[in-house]
Amino acid sequence: MLSLISASSLPFLEGPLFAVDSNNRARLPNVRQVAIVPVYWQGQFPESPRFNQNKKQIETNFSRIVRASKRFVFTNDVLAADLWSTAEGRRQLAEEYEVDGLINLTISGQGDTLLWTVRLLDPSMRNYLTETERMPFAWLLSATDTEVDKRLQNLLFRMLNRFPVDVYVTSMQGRYVTLSSGSEQNIFEGDELKFYQTSIRTQHPADGSWLNFDQKLLGKAKVIESKSSSAIALITALSYTDAIRVGDGAQVEAIATRRSFQQKPSQEQFYMPVTPDSPLVEAKPLLGSEAARKQAEIRPKSTLPRTAEAETDAPREVQEPQRLPSATEVMPPTPAENPTVESSNSSNDYLPIAFKEVQVQPQNENFDFSGSAKATSQFPIYLLNRVDIAALQDMTDEVQGIARAHVRFGSTSKGSYLGFGLGFEALYQIPAQTPMITSLDRILIGAQASFESLAVDGEKFGGWDHFSISPALHLQGAYHVVNLAQTFDYDLAARFAAFDSGEVGVSGQKRTISDSMNLEFEANVIRRMKTNDWEWGGMFGYQTGSWNLSKGSIDSSNLRLGLTGRLRF
Repeated sequence: MLSLISASSLPFLEGPLFAVDSNNRARLPNVRQVAIVPVYWQGQFPESPRFNQNKKQIETNFSRIVRASKRFVFTNDVLAADLWSTAEGRRQLAEEYEVDGLINLTISGQGDTLLWTVRLLDPSMRNYLTETERMPFAWLLSATDTEVDKRLQNLLFRMLNRFPVDVYVTSMQGRYVTLSSGSEQNIFEGDELKFYQTSIRTQHPADGSWLNFDQKLLGKAKVIESKSSSAIALITALSYTDAIRVGDGAQVEAIATRRSFQQKPSQEQFYMPVTPDSPLVEAKPLLGSEAARKQAEIRPKSTLPRTAEAETDAPREVQEPQRLPSATEVMPPTPAENPTVESSNSSNDYLPIAFKEVQVQPQNENFDFSGSAKATSQFPIYLLNRVDIAALQDMTDEVQGIARAHVRFGSTSKGSYLGFGLGFEALYQIPAQTPMITSLDRILIGAQASFESLAVDGEKFGGWDHFSISPALHLQGAYHVVNLAQTFDYDLAARFAAFDSGEVGVSGQKRTISDSMNLEFEANVIRRMKTNDWEWGGMFGYQTGSWNLSKGSIDSSNLRLGLTGRLRF
């Protein structure tokens, strides 16, 4: 049962009254709408063109990086800049614009070092969360723009990940609950969320920022409909009658800030005490190195349980918050009880490069070559005669790269064929929000460079080896089917070969390609599931073209039907 206590009974708190739980601990306030405060600089900074460039970049990109977290609803930056600096303005933000919190970055110059401090504050400027990082001033002057943005993002995301709630219950109707977030926060149909009653266990004695939390598991709900910024879930389990109420929250494992730290970390040396109580430290050998192996051989085996031993060996940072408990007093603990714990056998551990997305397409392909030489593929008995693989990665915030490869094999009317292809596509992303096509999210424009080799036996057309460059256009979006309570992602692509060079085999002789005209269409539709789970859909592709040779010409048509499997990270 909730009661109210005044701020005077909590000497490290200031501001409005706090609700407390049955254990006399302050309940976690709901933070849904946030204003971004302009970057604040304090201390002495040398005048230099490079520093002025860094300063402008940080001030310009801070708001963009905060918004990329997608953790809250953000107010207009101009409005926040006008009102945040006075008590009356902050009161207006809270009362008239329903702002629940402020995010601030302060950069302090301290001699030859910089102290970056990012804070989540309430509208009265009381600390909720604080995260700091110190770095040499020389690093900022020598770092690239990308490195500065990445370091700032890591600092901000570390702070936001300490906030134990990502999505709130905004309304209820029977067993159905409406959530404050949706597909933009990576909440999709089929996701199961655990809802907790969260209270603040400990706070920093100096600034009042939150350090640790207590959580009581209230129940579970499964998402049945997801929109861009809201979702509907069906309650599937409760710890007790009417346990889940409006305002209760859950974590989202796939939200941007938590996903950014689920890549396999790079191996870096860190220092640890020589003995548990020793002030002396030594560099711990890299995992897998010869020194680490020898150290493991001579280290006495611990009689502690594995979890306790891991906690003993792990380095601890000052004021590092503990992981959230899994509410063992309510439900038996399971490995998946705490979503902040990362799995050691994550699929990313097996990838040499951390791709954003990987696609696999088993296909049935039917082609026909005519003109100076002819060859026609035969329908395969197992419906499979081509496999495509694609790997996607964001090269910059606006540019996406797609590496492609395929292998094709099968029979023709008189013989057989075997071939492969490699390609790379660079695409510039343009956000597209139009009332005519509400499901369209983005338009991608770019070019594809590809090489293809095909060998055909027993036919007048003996195959080819050719290289082509094609302008490319993609239309991408997501369509929600209400009756099925499912969301389907689609990608409609068109490519036109503007340049083609190579050789074609005709009756055992090679003929050079002089010019060509080649047009290709491809459509992929995939059912949206969860990240790190295989998602499946269908694909359709059609290509038609004509190649003029040093003697004669070749016409081609190609029809492809198949499945598309996608794994997002």
